Amino acid sequence: MNIRYFALITVATAAWIGHAQKIAFEPKSFSFGEMYAVAPVTRDVTVTNIGDAELKITKMQGSCGCTTARISEKTLQPAETATMTVKFNPVGRIGKKSQRIFVTSNDVRNGRQSITFDATVKPVIEAQPSVIEFKMNDERDGYLSTEVHFDILNVGDKPFTINRASCNGGKVTVEFDEPKDIAPGDKLTVATVVKPTFIPEKPYTNPIYISGTYEEHKIYSKVTVKIDPSPSSNAP
Repeated sequence: MNIRYFALITVATAAWIGHAQKIAFEPKSFSFGEMYAVAPVTRDVTVTNIGDAELKITKMQGSCGCTTARISEKTLQPAETATMTVKFNPVGRIGKKSQRIFVTSNDVRNGRQSITFDATVKPVIEAQPSVIEFKMNDERDGYLSTEVHFDILNVGDKPFTINRASCNGGKVTVEFDEPKDIAPGDKLTVATVVKPTFIPEKPYTNPIYISGTYEEHKIYSKVTVKIDPSPSSNAP
């Protein structure tokens, strides 16, 4: 290939790219701010074809299963716009979170771009302690106490109702028989009881599942029950 031919190809390619489809987002990054981990939130992003040819959006994918997107129109003529709705589900994702939506199109310069956002997710329900343990006596044939307590706290800004607190297997029971309301800042103390005749031969763990309703949304928490029959488990 001679220099003149290469130059012609370069000029032609530049001209083609200069008159082609190009995608733009507004905004390209944003913040959902603070939220409680109870329900999905959405934000609209304007997608514009700022090029001179037809733009086709072929794929939108979140950086995790908690993040999705849908768009009002996947094919845009020059200067046309579409609305992309970004959806983030904060349930089970406590703390500072950063996510992306990857967008694939026929943009000739950058066929895969991303929209970024962040959020600070706060819980509305907490169980304390998250692990409770039934201590065995020195002979390992009984318990120092067959009853242990934990608290369910409302750390949100509105009342919620606890509908269920239970432990499977029948070895440990939870003394919870009817729904109970908890106001913001308040707590509910729950007793758990182990069967005195249940003496495990190896370390035993089992979850206590807690579920309730915050407005129309479901909320969940969990406490883990532990019993360690080894002689060293009661050591200070």
